[in-house]
Amino acid sequence: MATYFVNSHKAKECLHELNKIKDNNLFKSLERLLEEPTFTNGQTIKAELLEMVGDKNPNYDFMHELFSKCSSNIFSSEHVQCILDYCYGDEDRLKYSSEKLLVIQVFS
Repeated sequence: MATYFVNSHKAKECLHELNKIKDNNLFKSLERLLEEPTFTNGQTIKAELLEMVGDKNPNYDFMHELFSKCSSNIFSSEHVQCILDYCYGDEDRLKYSSEKLLVIQVFS
């Protein structure tokens, strides 16, 4: 798994450190993230995980990257709809979907 990171040596060390953690809540949340099909809920779970780790943790950046890689979707359905509207040249739908996406991002 460490090979999927830019610095695979550092990732290997961090994964060993993660393995030493005995916090079941952290691993249950990570499992929820892996199983979560929606972008918005995945982002919420990711934020909870990062809060559990804490930004003072020396491996915080690695954890952030790991949790991002574990998140199944990088685009929400709203993102995809906006892209499709753009590709099809549907200016009215594009304006509507862009505004909807902006509202979702602001309130998420």
